[in-house]
Amino acid sequence: MEQRKRIYIFITFFICTSCLALLTLSLATHRWIIARPIRLISLNSSTIFQLNDYDEHTEIELPKKFRGFVYFGLFQGTKVLNYGLGDRTTIIWLKQEMLRNPNLMSFALWLLTILSVSIAMIFGLVAAIFSIINTVMTPIEAITGVQGLYLWNALASLFCTCAAITWLIQYQTRLIKNVMTDDEQQDGWTSLNRTSLSFSYYVVIIALALHLFNIFIIYYGTTMIDNVTQRSNCGRSRRRCSKDRRSNRNDKHPEGLIMLY
Repeated sequence: MEQRKRIYIFITFFICTSCLALLTLSLATHRWIIARPIRLISLNSSTIFQLNDYDEHTEIELPKKFRGFVYFGLFQGTKVLNYGLGDRTTIIWLKQEMLRNPNLMSFALWLLTILSVSIAMIFGLVAAIFSIINTVMTPIEAITGVQGLYLWNALASLFCTCAAITWLIQYQTRLIKNVMTDDEQQDGWTSLNRTSLSFSYYVVIIALALHLFNIFIIYYGTTMIDNVTQRSNCGRSRRRCSKDRRSNRNDKHPEGLIMLY
């Protein structure tokens, strides 16, 4: 029984390392947001109108030229815009971009997202370390034992949830409306409703699900199996007691039976 518990706890170590890899991937990659902006031009002249002068009856979206592709993560990204003479690629450094364009994102939400992912990684690392410790030995303190594994995985799940929520708020309030600078908007570029969340965001959701799955594995491996074992032991003991009672009843007055015979 104890061996089975240790096997389940050891499985949580691999899941914790997978969560660490996913959260590292989310910080290192630049695909939290993908946008496909377009440039609006006039049919009547080659002049490019500002977004405030946009008239849906006179302006069109050209099929090949005047399109762009923008993607970025929590630190860096890339912007590819076609002004009609080929693609123009620019590297985006998010902190500098927010200083130049304060309307791009909320600095507080951006910082909370980074901190939440980083703290989730720390608690995931702690959970992985203590899962190894609980595999090779039985700690005395509750915080370093099975109860601690519940705590570390729950805290990692909590901060993964915080990161997912803060970035989703950022997306719904700012990024879905615009990821372009003021100068680009004056040139006619718009990304309104042309932005979507990408895989760097979704790997945080996967890490959250894995930490919750870890909690279930710990519960199943340490509590549910004990309950099932205790029930089976109680059932066996009841059967033994009933057998003993029956044998005792059959063994009553053996001498009297012999005398009668």
